Amino acid sequence: QKWSLYPLQLVMDSINKVTFPAYARLQHHQESLQKAINKSLFFTSLLIFPMVIGLVATAPAFIRLIPRYSQWQPALLALGLFSLSSLWSSITTTLTNTLAALGYIKTNLKLMVMWTGLTWIATPLLVAKYSFTGAAMAAALVAFTSFVPAILIKRRLHINILDNTLPALLSSFITGATAYQFAKQTTNLFQLFGVIVLSGILYLI
Repeated sequence: QKWSLYPLQLVMDSINKVTFPAYARLQHHQESLQKAINKSLFFTSLLIFPMVIGLVATAPAFIRLIPRYSQWQPALLALGLFSLSSLWSSITTTLTNTLAALGYIKTNLKLMVMWTGLTWIATPLLVAKYSFTGAAMAAALVAFTSFVPAILIKRRLHINILDNTLPALLSSFITGATAYQFAKQTTNLFQLFGVIVLSGILYLI
């Protein structure tokens, strides 16, 4: 879970420091605010999606090539599920940040209560059946409720979430699938880092 959240923390903390005050100042200028939110969604997905998907794609190779990492083999599925949650969270954070900047604090509070409640319900049930992987399953399931803040924002502002996130998502999946196939054939860390560099170039293209 720590590794799956790392790209989110690395990028979102910096973005939020800029976007929150910007959104607050633009709340009475709807057209400018909509453009700012759309750009935030685009650049957030542009940076976070390839990092998260790239992590999942290369993790099996790292575990295979570094002997002391072999103990993490059973956690690969959990990593994938937690990473799926991170992808959703990268979008949700921008949306809840927007609601807060516009003064909808009570709405955000209700969302937090909903997510906390769902987590408390789903996690014990799934952990009891699937052990630690159940915690990752619960996180992924709860993350799918991210459509709720999206609906709330779209009622107030004209933003296009799909158009601003789909290009990065498709590009990241293509790059991740390519990286996974080549990473499987690597025999040392030097080759693996070469695959990562080439995958980054492919993503930019």
